Amino acid sequence: MLAGATPALVHNCPIYSEIENGRRGAAYVEVTPESLASNGGTPPGGKKPDGFRKGDSRGHLIGRQFGGSGTDMRNIIAQGKDANNVTISKIEVMIADHVRDTGRAVIMSVSPVYGAAKYRAEAVRIEAVDDFGWSFDQTVSNF
Repeated sequence: MLAGATPALVHNCPIYSEIENGRRGAAYVEVTPESLASNGGTPPGGKKPDGFRKGDSRGHLIGRQFGGSGTDMRNIIAQGKDANNVTISKIEVMIADHVRDTGRAVIMSVSPVYGAAKYRAEAVRIEAVDDFGWSFDQTVSNF
């Protein structure tokens, strides 16, 4: 649900921005110990996102372990395999471990960062924060 331009998270369900001119916007989710236990996400479908090239991954903005959809194309971008399967996966594990270890909910946003290429994000910014002062903010090269 959106309240104006500010995302309002409801029941740990991811919120995806609309696709504009082939570009994905930010995605948001509240990660809780309960939502991690449900593992409610879905794998990427067969549809290729805008800008997809041979050798790319169909990368979730909000990862499967956080309930991210693999079939809602607002959540899928073309990603380099190393960015998707190594760097971003390690960050997702770190965030999930923080939630499990502390029992605290985390609000997370993942935003593609576009440069000159119309459809291919050159980076992905991952931000996460809890109500007790812990935060994470990193921009990862996408290719």
